[in-house]
Amino acid sequence: MIDTPMHIYEFGPFRVDALRRLLLREGNPVRLPAKAFEILLVLLEEKGRLVEKDELMRRVWPDAIVEENNLTVNMSALRRSLTAAGTSLWRTCGSMATNRRGKANKRWCPIK
Repeated sequence: MIDTPMHIYEFGPFRVDALRRLLLREGNPVRLPAKAFEILLVLLEEKGRLVEKDELMRRVWPDAIVEENNLTVNMSALRRSLTAAGTSLWRTCGSMATNRRGKANKRWCPIK
């Protein structure tokens, strides 16, 4: 059996249509930068698994070398959009891993 990705996600007051690239809050469209939407999809696809910063960067910018600031700016935009409804769904989970250079990697995880 092939595990096909979901195209509609619902959480709190939100609904995400991955095919139409649409985020709705209580039926109303929410503006979100393209890369912030990509981050949201990665987090939703992982269904509660901790997602490390390096993995997010690889999946959102697969063919580009980008600065960590790009992730920070887009994650901030995503958080603003999701918390505008008074709902906080993801948080930074501290320094839970280190990379080969000994730097701490950020992870994002759902708030239960």
